Amino acid sequence: MKKLIFTLAALLSLMSEGYSQQIQLSSTYNYNKFIINPALTGIYKRPQLFLVHRNQWTAMPGNPVTNALTIESALKRDKIGLGAMLYSDALGITNTIGAKFAYSYKLKLNTESFLSFGLGMGVNRLGINFNDVVVKDPMDLSIYNFNAINKVTFDAVGGANFSWRKLNVGFAIPNLINTKAKFHKNDSLISSSSYYSYARNLAANLSYEFALTKDGKNSLSPSLLFKRDLLGGKRPMQFDVNVMYDYMKKYWIGAAYRTDYGVIAQAGLKLFDQFTAGYAYDFHTNSAWNGSSLVGQTHEIILGYEFGKDKALMEKKIAKLDTAVQENAKKTEELDSTVKDTKKKMEKMNNELRKRDDENFQNLKKDLDKTNADVEELKKKMGSTFTLTQIYFKTDRSELLPGSIAELDELVEVMNKYPNMNIKIMGHTDSRNSETYNQKLSEKRAKAVYDYLISKGISKDRLEYEGYGVKYPIADNGTETGMQLNRRVQFKITKF
Repeated sequence: MKKLIFTLAALLSLMSEGYSQQIQLSSTYNYNKFIINPALTGIYKRPQLFLVHRNQWTAMPGNPVTNALTIESALKRDKIGLGAMLYSDALGITNTIGAKFAYSYKLKLNTESFLSFGLGMGVNRLGINFNDVVVKDPMDLSIYNFNAINKVTFDAVGGANFSWRKLNVGFAIPNLINTKAKFHKNDSLISSSSYYSYARNLAANLSYEFALTKDGKNSLSPSLLFKRDLLGGKRPMQFDVNVMYDYMKKYWIGAAYRTDYGVIAQAGLKLFDQFTAGYAYDFHTNSAWNGSSLVGQTHEIILGYEFGKDKALMEKKIAKLDTAVQENAKKTEELDSTVKDTKKKMEKMNNELRKRDDENFQNLKKDLDKTNADVEELKKKMGSTFTLTQIYFKTDRSELLPGSIAELDELVEVMNKYPNMNIKIMGHTDSRNSETYNQKLSEKRAKAVYDYLISKGISKDRLEYEGYGVKYPIADNGTETGMQLNRRVQFKITKF
């Protein structure tokens, strides 16, 4: 009797059909969705490249090891997606190496809904290496009758996907053409009818992204992936229930449950808007495997790079720059208007000065120069903070005392002199009493000054006020002198 003991391939060769892990299992498909459905090719718009390494059931001899390199991009204003994948899938003494090319086309149903169709074509080389067979008697000459077997097959996958806002619903049919790799050997252990069949499968996907905050920086994305064969249920159905938390489209953490398999923990990050790194660890809970002690650990790593810059992000930056440019243009127009008004006044004054004698002309010119100097000085001090040193209030009250009127009237005079000048009034307190009390007191005192200026004819459109409590002391609150300095009212020129 032959004494060969095959770890996996002997069982395959003695069966008329073989159903193994034909579709590459992945725990990081949320990063690279086009591998589960060709209709999602180019969904991220920018060209991107991913490298995936999966080492499954590390404690088992001949455990599955998968490596894949993918590249995809959107073309023709995101209507067309093109992608390609090179992969290697080793399992026992079998090794599949293949290449696939994917194409997708997106139809716009309305402003928020799209329907995409995808088709992928590929070629596989299935290899069986009998040199890796485990035997009882290595001296048995019968094992030398076996050489490596390589079979080339063609593959196809079709899919469709519907998207509406943050919702995606789709399906794909891998192994669409249901090819078979037939083996022929002049040996009694391999019959002429032995073959490896690539079973046609169905993979359906459903996902939705929920915004957790109004700014969109925090989101939660639950998803469901359903897989089963289309050959009368010869392989069990499998569900992946997945939840991913996303912060700023830069950091991810998530968990998934895969039926008859286990729980998956995931984490990933994105650097410089182009580099992606993700990791997944599978916790095996299948009772038949006795947990991870029998099969070992499963690790999966994904590395990615996106070419170019994110169009949406660039549009936001451009919009922000446009707003800043418009604001600067508005300020420039206001300054130009002020300059024009000043020039008109200067021309009028010059005409009047020419009619007077030289002495009066010189005096008026000095006054004009001083006015211009004051204007330029105020322009330079725009945004600076000035303290009103003679503003007085009753203790723990917000009513202005009579001694404050003189300095406030001077401020009114300056604002009447320069009608384009706007100010912000800011109230401050010392550290006595609670922080909440001081905050309210500072607001009331700032408003008291605000109300006085309005009562003197200053338009409220030129004024704003705010209380800061004890947030910005200018002296030590541990001394009476310091507290007196901290009890102050200031103003800042916000426009001129």
